[in-house]
Amino acid sequence: MTRLYLIRHGTTEWTKSGRYSGRSDPALAEQGRIEAAALAEWLGQRGLAPVPVWTSPLIRCHETARILCDQLGWSAPQIDPRLQEIDYGQWEGRTRDDIEREQPDAFADWDADPTRRPPPGGEPVADVLARVRAVIDDARRIDRLMLVAHRTVSRVLLADLLGVPLGAYRRRLDHRPAGLTIVDLDDATGEATLRLYNFHPAASL
Repeated sequence: MTRLYLIRHGTTEWTKSGRYSGRSDPALAEQGRIEAAALAEWLGQRGLAPVPVWTSPLIRCHETARILCDQLGWSAPQIDPRLQEIDYGQWEGRTRDDIEREQPDAFADWDADPTRRPPPGGEPVADVLARVRAVIDDARRIDRLMLVAHRTVSRVLLADLLGVPLGAYRRRLDHRPAGLTIVDLDDATGEATLRLYNFHPAASL
């Protein structure tokens, strides 16, 4: 069995303003650093033994992973480019209101089913799925692994593991900043069992 600890990066200023970050690289806000430290404290209180940590190279994830590893006394996180967020193309740095005003039809089509077409100039969600599937193929050789990634990456991965239609991941799944989801993967059957979903001890912050 492989146990996956899926963690989204902490809050950034773009998170707070509702901007699509994608491949853009905003750093953690102070709130995000507090969230990461609170999660590390919670994990430490439960006596979690050291776990390999793979992280997206984007600073909001790498900083979250570094806070976790430093506070828990674990080895430094390993950067994995396959964990990068979806590329939002022309929508990078824009808010939902901006996009709905400027490209209402394109946004409505994508929002209803992101598999229909990517954001203009952006990455198809099927390509994101292919990337994260490759990560999981590697993870199945490890007993326990922590992935520090992004909202879309986590939701696409969960949809694939739990049998949620890919086109429904935006409606049916979420991952709050610095949230923790735990999934067990059965090596024999390939089945996934959800153990903890979208949890954070400082969710009220």
